[in-house]
Amino acid sequence: MLCLPWSSRRGEHIVAVKGVMPIAMASKRNTRSIDTVQFSPYMQKCTKNNKLLIADSALSSTFPQPMTPQQTLTAIWKRWYIVLPILSGLVFAILASKQISAYVPKDLNATAWKAAIHSANDTLHMTSTAHQIFFLLSVHFFQVLLLFPMLHVTKMLYGFWLGPLWGWVLCCFWELTLILAYLVTVPVHLVADIHDTVLELRAKKQLWIELVILALSSTPLQVDACLLEFGGVTVMEFFTANALVTCAMTFKNTFCGYLISTALSVQNVAIITAIISLSTLVPTLATIYISSRTLYKCYQVYRSRQHSSDEHADKLLNAPLPDARI
Repeated sequence: MLCLPWSSRRGEHIVAVKGVMPIAMASKRNTRSIDTVQFSPYMQKCTKNNKLLIADSALSSTFPQPMTPQQTLTAIWKRWYIVLPILSGLVFAILASKQISAYVPKDLNATAWKAAIHSANDTLHMTSTAHQIFFLLSVHFFQVLLLFPMLHVTKMLYGFWLGPLWGWVLCCFWELTLILAYLVTVPVHLVADIHDTVLELRAKKQLWIELVILALSSTPLQVDACLLEFGGVTVMEFFTANALVTCAMTFKNTFCGYLISTALSVQNVAIITAIISLSTLVPTLATIYISSRTLYKCYQVYRSRQHSSDEHADKLLNAPLPDARI
């Protein structure tokens, strides 16, 4: 038996039993006030203890029940543009990453890198610059949209084969084209808590800086783009932040690739080591910052909902019950 609060126009609280309508309510529907309401005998069973059911109902409405397996599968299917790249990247990393990493040099030895690249040329029959460009664009496509690993190695090959300038230009143009093509396909389904956070950051003129830090982090594009779907971030805001980070981070990779293609000196080795160390440290710090901010925001939302639920439950528990009249 579920007891629900019922309000009259005078603000009185009338307790009703689910499935049982108050008698004479229909006859007094058009009157300005209800002075006396008659109830069925079942109404007498609603006592103050039944207010606990009211509080439980309030908690259930504040904290939604867990989804059924069918609802979970439906939600995953609707987010195929997020789930598919993550799954494909994980599968490829598990099955092929070990074999591919065996052919990638572990140090900055120019001779080893040149030997590995010449071996790849012979294996893939890349006999011209056009073949090399086609190979780079194809692999880059899978790495950006399907999260295949070793993106930094591909960007270094741009510089190794095409030079620091043209390799950088082509790499940036292709990656930003892929990012923009993905962003325009993301649907918008705003979530109140995320949208409110985005609006707050935008009002403080901090949103774009946060998007730049997000782009610097190690989280993939498909996860970051959830801000477009759930938070109301515009395509232009997200794209410009990613364009800045892509151009800056790509240049250090293509430049390292170019330096490796030359006869390495002590100075070049020091430059490459500094660039690689910096490019490893910055994403790590950005990921820590974004993760801590996200966890803190989730904690704030949880506390806010718990507080609202407690207030609502206390209000219902303290509401006076009228005397039941037969």
